[in-house]
Amino acid sequence: STFTQGALVDTNIVAGTFIAGSPDCLWDGTNLFILIQESTVLARLYKYTYDSTSQTYTLIAGFPLSLPLTGAGTNTSGKFGVFTLDEDSTGKLWAAYAGSGVGGDGKVHVIWSTSADHKSWDSAGFVLATGISTSTQEAAPIIRFGANKIGVVWSNQVASEDAFRYHIDGDPETVWSAKEIIDSGLGPQGLGSVAENHMSLKAAPDGRLFLIAKDNDGTSHLHLYIRTAAGIWGQKTLVINDFNANPTRPVLVLDTDNNEIHVIYKDSSATGTSRTFITQSFMNNPAFNT
Repeated sequence: STFTQGALVDTNIVAGTFIAGSPDCLWDGTNLFILIQESTVLARLYKYTYDSTSQTYTLIAGFPLSLPLTGAGTNTSGKFGVFTLDEDSTGKLWAAYAGSGVGGDGKVHVIWSTSADHKSWDSAGFVLATGISTSTQEAAPIIRFGANKIGVVWSNQVASEDAFRYHIDGDPETVWSAKEIIDSGLGPQGLGSVAENHMSLKAAPDGRLFLIAKDNDGTSHLHLYIRTAAGIWGQKTLVINDFNANPTRPVLVLDTDNNEIHVIYKDSSATGTSRTFITQSFMNNPAFNT
């Protein structure tokens, strides 16, 4: 879609019939991938080529591809959680999801493609963690980072922690690092924990990871966590300093040309009246503006 004179105009840049669900999209420089979770037992992967002359996307034969899921759940309103997608340095696609909420199995799952054309998958996958909530949804964003790694962050509201594991490209798909605890315990007001299911994860070219995660402490807060290229989660910064705000649904954008972090979020408090805000910081020694 594009904006024209303040109006949102649907340009139908991607042709295809989609069943409503939770989507994630990936452009790898050659192909556009759209992954949509359609139910607790099924996701579909779409793969497109792009014609720069006509500026159109064409669905590749054999797609959409059906991917069976195990242990996925919903929230109390029947909505799915977040199913995330990325591609490693070898061209293998990886997808992660949390088996949380109603009907969930309490596990963090990762699945992967097993052919160069991405038409074959190991949908049984590998379990990264157990013991996450089956009463409310968790989050499990996946990211390619460094020169040769794929990583998954997840929330665990049962253990009151956010955690991370990574895989080195080319290793057996079931070989992952030990769990790294990003944060655990109570939030800044001491009313709830640091874990919630709103997360946004980005990688910098220098190997650092930047994570925005929401807690469930009172009106809730957003925190920035930075993992150094050496593998240390060493920086935690409060994003919104107004404790009367209720920031939710963060989207993190890195402007590496200008060394800046942008966080877009919704303020769901009474004073925020559900408006959308943006705040910025430098990537080094972050401190967000007001």
